[in-house]
Amino acid sequence: ATYSVNYFFKIPDGVDLENSNQVSDHWIKWNVLNIEMVDGSTYEIEPFTDTADENLKRPEETCLVNTEFEEVP
Repeated sequence: ATYSVNYFFKIPDGVDLENSNQVSDHWIKWNVLNIEMVDGSTYEIEPFTDTADENLKRPEETCLVNTEFEEVP
């Protein structure tokens, strides 16, 4: 089954993720947005929305497999 879950992060005022003169890298790991600034400082930002309550009862996509682990159309 395939699920899409959205997380939303508040970017600090004055930080432009697209400005390579300001931000050297940014990534999301373990649901934390990490921002590495050119000056060496870093931000670790938790999402401001809790998606634990997302409706995971209805996947966007499913695929059934048989006991031989072959995809079933």
